[in-house]
Formats: sequence, structure tokens, C-alpha cells
Amino acid sequence: MLTGTDSYDIPFKKTGMILLVIIAPVLSLLMVLMLFYPEILGRTPASITGKTLLYFTIFQLLMLGLVLYYVILLTKKTPAVVLDPFGITIHTSVWGPLEIAWSEMIRPEINISGKYRYLLLFVKHPEEIINKATSLPVRWSLKIRQKLHKTPIVIDIHYLKGEMELHKKAIEMQLNKRSETHLTSR
Repeated sequence: MLTGTDSYDIPFKKTGMILLVIIAPVLSLLMVLMLFYPEILGRTPASITGKTLLYFTIFQLLMLGLVLYYVILLTKKTPAVVLDPFGITIHTSVWGPLEIAWSEMIRPEINISGKYRYLLLFVKHPEEIINKATSLPVRWSLKIRQKLHKTPIVIDIHYLKGEMELHKKAIEMQLNKRSETHLTSR
């Protein structure tokens, strides 16, 4: 439980990110080899069309973006999520931290969708959080998450180290503590 200036930090789980940083360039290199040596695929050099080149280029750019994204996350010194007396600060975006005050939150929830697991933080005024976003990519991301999950605050659990139920309970305890403090101060 947080008291005074204490905070509860949830660190990044870096093993999966390191693996992706290694695998993505290897895949990119294989794609380049297949482009310049189409015989690997049993094709002739003349069979490489403009459309094929476009697909290779798009794939390469996506792989580069993925690698850069994970390298940026790996080099961050801050924890993935910080719970402090003021609220939650989420550092899982390369665009900057997202800060949510305790007074804005309703409840946390773990959502499992296929093989993906998310920690959803439901908030009172999602439109205000979306409108507060300073960059266009963050605003778009928050809008998409609002449509898909009914909340703009979605944390992909595979970024976080530790047991998700414990993190959810820590958030719930803080919300309960804040609501009790608010009720007793009236």
C-alpha cells in the first residue's frame, strides 16, 4: 500500500523485447536476401515485380519501426507503470508518459482476448484523456483503444514484469484507499 511519497513500480519485462530486437533484423535480412536472390524461393529475377518490391519495402519499414520501438523501450530507465499518491503514470509508449489521476479512475480489469492479455483501466471521462493527448499518434491510439476496449487506457501485459493479479490488486487497493479518504474528508 502506498503511503506518503511511496510508489509502486511495475518494471518492463525485457526478455521478450530483446528477443524481438534480435529476430526482427534477422527476418529483414532474410527478406533482403530473397529479394536480391529470388532463386532461394525458386523464382527467376525477372519474376520480381514492382508489387513484390513494394511488399518487401513495407515489411522492411515495419520491421525497422518495430526494432526502433523496442530499442527505445529497452533503453528507458523508468518503470513501465508507476503508482504513486497522485495516480498512475504509464511509460509503455515511445511518445511519452500517460498520467491518470486516481480521481479519474473507476476500476482496473484484466482482459484476455485470444493469446493477448491486457490490463484495462476504466476512467470516468475518456474523452478528456483522449483530448489531453499532445501528439496525433497517441490521440489516434487512445481513440482506437476506446472503441475496441471501451476505455482508452489499455496496457499490454506482455510488457510488464510480475503477476498481473497482484498489480491489479495494488491498483484496486489504491482506488479504494482514495475513495475512503474522499468519503471521510467530506
